[in-house]
Amino acid sequence: MIPSKILSEMERNDKAMDALIKKYGDQIKSITPKIIEFIQRQQNADGSFKSGVGSAKFVKRIMREMGDPLTSGVDKLLTDAGTSALEGFNASPGAPSLMVGQREIATVVSGSFDDLTKNMLGVSKDLQGALKSELTQLSLVPKSIDTSAKILSEVIGGSVGQAKSVINTGMATVQRDLHGQALDALPEDQAMVLYIGPNDGDTRGFCGALAGKAIYKKDLRRLDNGQRGASNVLRNGGGWNCRHRLLPVTADFARDQNMTIATSADISAANNAARG
Repeated sequence: MIPSKILSEMERNDKAMDALIKKYGDQIKSITPKIIEFIQRQQNADGSFKSGVGSAKFVKRIMREMGDPLTSGVDKLLTDAGTSALEGFNASPGAPSLMVGQREIATVVSGSFDDLTKNMLGVSKDLQGALKSELTQLSLVPKSIDTSAKILSEVIGGSVGQAKSVINTGMATVQRDLHGQALDALPEDQAMVLYIGPNDGDTRGFCGALAGKAIYKKDLRRLDNGQRGASNVLRNGGGWNCRHRLLPVTADFARDQNMTIATSADISAANNAARG
C-alpha cells in the first residue's frame, strides 16, 4: 500500500510539472507563425517563390531569423523541476535522508542541459531538413499562399511537438537523477525504488507491469524499456515522455507499508511488454 502522503506529493509535483510544460509551450508557440511570416515575404501573390527559396542557405536564414526559442530559458525550467522534486522527496515518508541543495541541483541540471541541448540540435536539424524538402517541392509546384502556409504549419508543428517531448523528458530526468543520488547512498540490501505514477489507458505496458511496486536497485539493471535514446530506466523510467517516477525508499519501509515487491516475473513481464 502506498502512503497517502506520497500520493499527495506526487499529485503536487505533477501539477508543478504540468505548469512548467505549459510555460515552455507558451514560449515556443510563436515559432510556427514566425517561420511562415518569414517565408511568405519571399512568396509572390500567385504562390510562386523568389529564387533561392528551398536552398540550405535560405533555411539557415530562417533559423537565424527565428532565434533560439527552442532552448531559451530551458536551464531555468530544469532547475525548477529539480527543486519541485526535492521538495516532494523531503516531504515523503520513508524517503532516506537526502543532503541536496541548490548547488547539487545545479550540477544535475548542468549535465541534463548538455544532453538536452544535443537532443534539441537533432530537433533543429530535422526541422531544417523538413523545411528544405517542403520548400523545394513548393518551389517546383507552387500552391496558393494559404495552402502553402497550411503545409508548412504541419511540418513545423511536428518539430514543435518533438521539442516538447525532449523538454518533458529532460525535466523528468532531472528529478530522477536527484532521486538516484539518494538511492546510491543506501546500503545495497535496503536500496529500493517505488515505481509510482498512473496506470491507465495511456500507460506503456512496460510501466503498467511495474506501477505501484517497489523494486530492488539490483533489479533495475535487469529492466529494458526498449526506448532508443531514453533507455536508462533509473533516469528515464519507461522512456520518452514517461509520467512515472522512481522514488527511493528503504526495504524496511516498503515491508512496513505492505508494498508489493516486484518479482522476477514482474521484471520479465515489463521487458516483454517493451519488446511488444
